[in-house]
Amino acid sequence: MKRLGYEHYASQGGDHGSVVSDVLARQAPKGLRAIHLNMPKLAIIPHGSPKYLTILDYLRNPSSLNA
Repeated sequence: MKRLGYEHYASQGGDHGSVVSDVLARQAPKGLRAIHLNMPKLAIIPHGSPKYLTILDYLRNPSSLNA
């Protein structure tokens, strides 16, 4: 985006683009300010399992889902 002259930008993704925007957010490039997803993915993790996360845990550390 810097080559196009943008220092700050947002990413919007719907359908397959939601995966692209999600991955972009996880890479956290310096200029990315926000993402908007029309089709967020859902991870179902059984309560009580070692990988169980609350939504607050995820918001505090999105990379925790990759653990």
